[in-house]
Amino acid sequence: MTEFFASCDCASPEYQESLLALVVQTDSEDYWSKIFRVTNLLGAGTTPNRAKILELHTWLTHFWRSDKGILYIADDSGEVHESAESGLTSRIVSEGRAITFVWGLSDQEVYAVGDAGVVFLWNGKTWTAISDPLGDRLYGASKAADGSLYVCGQAGHFWRRTDSRWQRIELPTNRRLTATFATPDSTVWV
Repeated sequence: MTEFFASCDCASPEYQESLLALVVQTDSEDYWSKIFRVTNLLGAGTTPNRAKILELHTWLTHFWRSDKGILYIADDSGEVHESAESGLTSRIVSEGRAITFVWGLSDQEVYAVGDAGVVFLWNGKTWTAISDPLGDRLYGASKAADGSLYVCGQAGHFWRRTDSRWQRIELPTNRRLTATFATPDSTVWV
Protein backbone atom coordinates (compact mmCIF):
# COMPACT_ATOMS: atom_id res chain seq x y z
CA MET A 1 0.00 0.00 0.00
CA THR A 2 1.36 3.41 -1.01
CA GLU A 3 1.60 5.96 1.77
CA PHE A 4 0.84 9.60 0.94
CA PHE A 5 1.97 12.71 2.76
CA ALA A 6 0.36 16.13 2.49
CA SER A 7 1.46 19.59 3.58
CA CYS A 8 0.03 23.08 3.35
CA ASP A 9 2.96 24.93 1.78
CA CYS A 10 1.44 28.39 1.38
CA ALA A 11 -1.70 30.24 2.42
CA SER A 12 -2.81 33.79 1.73
CA PRO A 13 -5.89 35.83 2.62
CA GLU A 14 -8.02 36.51 -0.41
CA TYR A 15 -11.12 38.39 0.66
CA GLN A 16 -12.67 39.29 4.00
CA GLU A 17 -13.68 35.75 4.93
CA SER A 18 -11.63 33.59 2.56
CA LEU A 19 -8.12 32.46 1.84
CA LEU A 20 -6.18 30.55 -0.77
CA ALA A 21 -4.22 27.50 0.35
CA LEU A 22 -1.59 25.47 -1.51
CA VAL A 23 -1.61 21.80 -0.55
CA VAL A 24 1.07 19.42 -1.83
CA GLN A 25 0.69 15.65 -1.70
CA THR A 26 3.51 13.20 -2.32
CA ASP A 27 4.14 9.49 -2.23
CA SER A 28 7.91 10.23 -2.10
CA GLU A 29 8.16 9.77 -5.89
CA ASP A 30 5.53 12.03 -7.43
CA TYR A 31 3.95 15.32 -6.39
CA TRP A 32 0.41 16.60 -6.81
CA SER A 33 -0.33 20.21 -5.94
CA LYS A 34 -3.70 21.82 -5.45
CA ILE A 35 -4.75 25.37 -4.67
CA PHE A 36 -8.00 25.67 -2.77
CA ARG A 37 -10.24 28.64 -2.05
CA VAL A 38 -11.46 28.27 1.53
CA THR A 39 -14.51 30.35 2.47
CA ASN A 40 -16.86 30.72 5.42
CA LEU A 41 -13.90 30.96 7.79
CA LEU A 42 -15.64 33.14 10.34
CA GLY A 43 -18.99 31.36 10.39
CA ALA A 44 -19.49 30.35 14.02
CA GLY A 45 -20.35 26.68 14.35
CA THR A 46 -20.04 26.02 10.61
CA THR A 47 -17.52 24.10 8.57
CA PRO A 48 -15.43 26.15 6.13
CA ASN A 49 -16.15 25.53 2.45
CA ARG A 50 -13.29 24.38 0.23
CA ALA A 51 -13.21 24.59 -3.58
CA LYS A 52 -10.28 23.41 -5.71
CA ILE A 53 -9.28 26.13 -8.18
CA LEU A 54 -6.11 24.56 -9.61
CA GLU A 55 -4.42 21.16 -9.69
CA LEU A 56 -1.06 20.30 -11.26
CA HIS A 57 0.99 17.11 -11.23
CA THR A 58 4.13 18.85 -9.99
CA TRP A 59 5.50 20.32 -6.80
CA LEU A 60 4.20 23.87 -6.49
CA THR A 61 6.32 25.73 -3.96
CA HIS A 62 4.70 29.14 -3.45
CA PHE A 63 2.17 31.58 -4.88
CA TRP A 64 1.32 35.27 -4.81
CA ARG A 65 -2.01 36.85 -5.81
CA SER A 66 -1.93 40.28 -7.46
CA ASP A 67 -4.49 43.01 -6.84
CA LYS A 68 -6.03 42.10 -10.22
CA GLY A 69 -6.55 38.51 -9.04
CA ILE A 70 -3.80 36.88 -11.10
CA LEU A 71 -2.03 34.05 -9.28
CA TYR A 72 1.71 33.76 -9.84
CA ILE A 73 2.64 30.20 -8.87
CA ALA A 74 6.21 28.91 -8.48
CA ASP A 75 7.28 25.30 -8.94
CA ASP A 76 10.24 23.01 -8.34
CA SER A 77 11.25 22.83 -12.01
CA GLY A 78 11.96 26.56 -12.36
CA GLU A 79 8.66 27.67 -13.85
CA VAL A 80 6.26 30.39 -12.79
CA HIS A 81 2.65 29.81 -13.79
CA GLU A 82 0.13 32.62 -14.15
CA SER A 83 -3.45 31.67 -13.45
CA ALA A 84 -6.06 34.12 -14.68
CA GLU A 85 -9.62 33.86 -15.98
CA SER A 86 -8.20 33.19 -19.46
CA GLY A 87 -6.38 30.07 -18.23
CA LEU A 88 -2.92 28.99 -17.12
CA THR A 89 0.29 30.32 -18.70
CA SER A 90 3.61 28.72 -17.76
CA ARG A 91 7.02 30.31 -18.28
CA ILE A 92 10.47 28.89 -17.58
CA VAL A 93 12.27 31.31 -15.29
CA SER A 94 15.19 29.24 -13.97
CA GLU A 95 15.82 26.18 -16.16
CA GLY A 96 15.74 23.06 -13.99
CA ARG A 97 16.26 24.97 -10.72
CA ALA A 98 13.36 25.32 -8.27
CA ILE A 99 11.69 28.66 -7.72
CA THR A 100 10.97 28.75 -3.98
CA PHE A 101 9.25 32.12 -3.64
CA VAL A 102 7.27 34.50 -5.83
CA TRP A 103 5.97 37.91 -4.72
CA GLY A 104 5.25 41.28 -6.23
CA LEU A 105 3.95 44.80 -5.99
CA SER A 106 1.90 44.67 -9.21
CA ASP A 107 1.47 42.60 -12.36
CA GLN A 108 4.39 44.59 -13.82
CA GLU A 109 6.73 44.04 -10.85
CA VAL A 110 6.88 40.43 -9.69
CA TYR A 111 9.98 38.88 -8.13
CA ALA A 112 10.99 35.21 -8.03
CA VAL A 113 13.90 33.58 -6.18
CA GLY A 114 15.03 30.01 -5.70
CA ASP A 115 17.69 27.35 -5.95
CA ALA A 116 19.92 29.20 -8.40
CA GLY A 117 20.48 32.01 -5.86
CA VAL A 118 19.38 34.45 -8.56
CA VAL A 119 16.68 37.13 -8.32
CA PHE A 120 14.31 37.34 -11.29
CA LEU A 121 11.94 40.18 -12.20
CA TRP A 122 8.72 39.95 -14.24
CA ASN A 123 7.94 43.30 -15.89
CA GLY A 124 4.58 42.22 -17.28
CA LYS A 125 6.14 40.80 -20.46
CA THR A 126 9.35 38.91 -19.68
CA TRP A 127 11.29 37.39 -16.79
CA THR A 128 14.81 38.80 -16.41
CA ALA A 129 17.62 37.92 -14.01
CA ILE A 130 18.46 41.07 -12.03
CA SER A 131 21.32 39.54 -10.05
CA ASP A 132 24.23 37.21 -10.44
CA PRO A 133 24.04 34.20 -8.10
CA LEU A 134 23.94 35.59 -4.56
CA GLY A 135 24.89 32.31 -2.91
CA ASP A 136 22.89 29.19 -2.32
CA ARG A 137 19.12 28.88 -2.39
CA LEU A 138 17.05 32.02 -1.77
CA TYR A 139 13.72 31.86 0.09
CA GLY A 140 12.22 35.33 0.36
CA ALA A 141 12.02 38.84 -1.06
CA SER A 142 10.45 42.14 -0.06
CA LYS A 143 10.69 45.75 -1.14
CA ALA A 144 10.91 48.70 1.24
CA ALA A 145 9.20 52.05 0.77
CA ASP A 146 12.58 53.62 -0.10
CA GLY A 147 12.79 51.30 -3.16
CA SER A 148 15.38 48.90 -1.72
CA LEU A 149 14.78 45.24 -2.55
CA TYR A 150 15.75 42.67 0.09
CA VAL A 151 16.27 38.93 -0.42
CA CYS A 152 17.23 36.21 2.03
CA GLY A 153 18.23 32.58 1.89
CA GLN A 154 20.48 29.71 2.83
CA ALA A 155 23.46 30.09 5.18
CA GLY A 156 22.38 33.47 6.56
CA HIS A 157 22.50 35.18 3.17
CA PHE A 158 20.75 38.55 3.28
CA TRP A 159 21.09 41.07 0.44
CA ARG A 160 19.86 44.57 -0.38
CA ARG A 161 19.52 46.01 -3.89
CA THR A 162 19.57 49.78 -4.21
CA ASP A 163 20.03 51.62 -7.52
CA SER A 164 20.73 48.30 -9.34
CA ARG A 165 23.62 47.45 -6.97
CA TRP A 166 23.58 44.46 -4.62
CA GLN A 167 25.12 44.64 -1.16
CA ARG A 168 25.42 41.71 1.25
CA ILE A 169 24.26 42.53 4.75
CA GLU A 170 26.16 40.49 7.32
CA LEU A 171 23.98 38.98 10.03
CA PRO A 172 25.22 37.10 13.11
CA THR A 173 23.94 33.76 11.82
CA ASN A 174 24.63 31.13 9.21
CA ARG A 175 21.14 29.64 9.52
CA ARG A 176 18.58 29.48 6.76
CA LEU A 177 16.60 32.73 6.48
CA THR A 178 13.17 31.88 5.11
CA ALA A 179 11.37 35.22 4.90
CA THR A 180 11.86 38.96 4.87
CA PHE A 181 9.27 41.70 5.32
CA ALA A 182 9.58 45.46 4.83
CA THR A 183 7.20 47.77 6.69
CA PRO A 184 5.87 51.07 5.26
CA ASP A 185 8.53 52.99 7.22
CA SER A 186 11.26 50.82 5.55
CA THR A 187 11.96 48.76 8.67
CA VAL A 188 13.03 45.33 7.43
CA TRP A 189 12.39 42.08 9.29
CA VAL A 190 14.12 38.77 8.53
